[in-house]
Amino acid sequence: RGGMNALRWSKTRDVRSIFLLAPFFDPAQRVPDVPATILLGTCDFDTHQDGARYFAALRGRPRAAPAHQLTLTGANHNFYNQTLVTLKNDDAEGQKGRCAKPLRLAAATQQAFLQQVVLDHFGNSLLGSDAAAWIATPASGELYGRRVAVKSITP
Repeated sequence: RGGMNALRWSKTRDVRSIFLLAPFFDPAQRVPDVPATILLGTCDFDTHQDGARYFAALRGRPRAAPAHQLTLTGANHNFYNQTLVTLKNDDAEGQKGRCAKPLRLAAATQQAFLQQVVLDHFGNSLLGSDAAAWIATPASGELYGRRVAVKSITP
């Protein structure tokens, strides 16, 4: 779920890149020193932004590979998963303010964003020459046409 198995496998197997999708935080797990991206949403009412703790743990530690935390504005936890959408499982249902339904991203929008991020993360980290190149932060705070807060650690 959300890349957690990759974290577990990285202890005993050769893992060359990690992508964590709205992960819960497990203090027993650490992000290995491989290209890493953590995707969070501002309207995630399942794991909230617990996955940010993985990125925070990387700060101040030397890394040979880049790490990125992307926080997608208006994204909830379950809309990345078409099965949960079909089941009408909306973890942000009934929320007000910045996470009211009209302000949140549609499931198709979240899934399209996820597809682009995953393709670029793995395409560049496994096939490209510069694993950090795909995530240049535009001044507008947008990535693929969506509002995203980006934090990066580069070697």
